Amino acid sequence: GSQLLGLAAGGLDPGALFQRLTFRRFEFAWQLLRSLARKPLLVSQLLASLGGVQELAQDQVELTYFAVAAPSQNQGVGHRLLESYADWWASRGARRLVLSVEEENAGALRFYRRHGFEVVRELEQGAYRRFALCKTL
Repeated sequence: GSQLLGLAAGGLDPGALFQRLTFRRFEFAWQLLRSLARKPLLVSQLLASLGGVQELAQDQVELTYFAVAAPSQNQGVGHRLLESYADWWASRGARRLVLSVEEENAGALRFYRRHGFEVVRELEQGAYRRFALCKTL
């Protein structure tokens, strides 16, 4: 049917994306808050990560949000979603795709490495450690 299987969002200005999603789309903000309430540790991680991975160059784009619904995981949905996202930006001139992953999210780190991403630096954000990753498109 018309069930949402995954989400990929980002762009050249991740801060503006976050503002549009949270302040202009109250339903998104409400759902995000409900999800975060189930995992309070994520609240401070989210707040710490709002600055994005780094200053973005003109030829690179950030993948800010990426998720696949639990029932659709390990079925190739994430692979297709990530490849479509990368292809879409590559067709518009992007040459690099950047993102960050929390240190404790080993599954996501493995996923991105399998898809050609390399860790380019470690980020300390308060008590949290993240890895900045980059893939050439």
